[in-house]
Amino acid sequence: MTKMGILKWKLQGSALFYAILIATVVAILISVLITITYYFQSINNREELINRLNRNADSGMAILLADQSRDSFTQMLDLFGDQSDSVIIKKQPWGLFDIAHCKAFQTTNVGHLRVSQRTAMLGQVLKDKNVALDLINGSKPLVVCGNTRVEGKAYLPQAGIKKGTIEGQSYQGKQLIYGSQHLGSETLPQLNYEKTNQVFEISKKAPRNPINRLEDSIRVSFSDELMIIRDSVVNIQNHRLFGHILIRGDSIVRVSANSELEDVIICAPIVEVASHFEGQIQVFAHDIVRIEANAQLKYPSVITLAADYNRQDPLLFLEENAQLDGFALLQRKSKYAPMPKMICRKGSLVKGDIFSEGQLDLQGNVFGTITAPGFNLRIGARQYFNHLLNVTISPKSRSKNYVRPLHLEKNDENNIVKWLD
Repeated sequence: MTKMGILKWKLQGSALFYAILIATVVAILISVLITITYYFQSINNREELINRLNRNADSGMAILLADQSRDSFTQMLDLFGDQSDSVIIKKQPWGLFDIAHCKAFQTTNVGHLRVSQRTAMLGQVLKDKNVALDLINGSKPLVVCGNTRVEGKAYLPQAGIKKGTIEGQSYQGKQLIYGSQHLGSETLPQLNYEKTNQVFEISKKAPRNPINRLEDSIRVSFSDELMIIRDSVVNIQNHRLFGHILIRGDSIVRVSANSELEDVIICAPIVEVASHFEGQIQVFAHDIVRIEANAQLKYPSVITLAADYNRQDPLLFLEENAQLDGFALLQRKSKYAPMPKMICRKGSLVKGDIFSEGQLDLQGNVFGTITAPGFNLRIGARQYFNHLLNVTISPKSRSKNYVRPLHLEKNDENNIVKWLD
């Protein structure tokens, strides 16, 4: 072979080599591009699915918010009738509130189950957030003394409102009401007793489960089964309890300052919350509730004192500088039940509402609405009916995000109190 031929053969071999190399590189690049495209397409499909499930979960929660029934239920829905957008919605009572749970789900092409969930505590929106007083149309007027200040709408007895003096403290305000005056109704709004009764009935059926046999820290999701702690006497000391937990004391429940509680229900004839405790709880009692000085029940806490026909002198004490951010309810379970009484000491504060079917001795402030037959103020050995002394009642100072419990027979618009889990 000539030199020229050898050179030509080498050039042809080199060209074939480079052609194969280039083809290989191109094939690799195409494979990489296909892989990247598939990867990003998978991510995009997954994000689309997640967004769709989130929208479906939001739609399910909107259905629960729109439901005005008081019944518990679980229901599976096909949102758009195409068998591809399924949700399970569930509503269950929790004290004076409802728990709404929605789970949206879809099975992917490869058989994986994708889920989006929402869980929230539901209450009711106040139709009129500017009501300070809602008193029944009784025979005696409301008497304001000292540095009392009532801001907002006031529904008053037919006898109206007047200035007064207690222990030399005459009314100092320039106006009797810093707002509008209206005639009160003949009776209080009708209460929904069902929710209160449910709490007592559920706790009665629970087996004994002493708290000293349990872990110091327990968290139960509202998606899980209810946990009930029950004993004759329950002392909550150095415990951290969160979520779907009901604490039942057959005689008394005591909550120490060094405990941490959130979203739990406490049910007993007598409930005592120690000074300097901070937490969010719902309390249900028949006889006595005592919130000691400087304790703080955070929003959305609830105190319910339900007077039964065989009980005597049920009392709710909110001691000096104690604070309730939420709702206080005094109810008579029958016309034969004794009259419950709430005593708010000087320096105490309710940031929310008080609804009383009994007596109210108000010496602290209320940033919210009071619904009651009237007031029964005790100073020393003397009692003053329908008198207020050195107190402020102002719904304007209540949080704009406040949502009340589902306690009235007449259902108003539902809203989310707080998100859970």
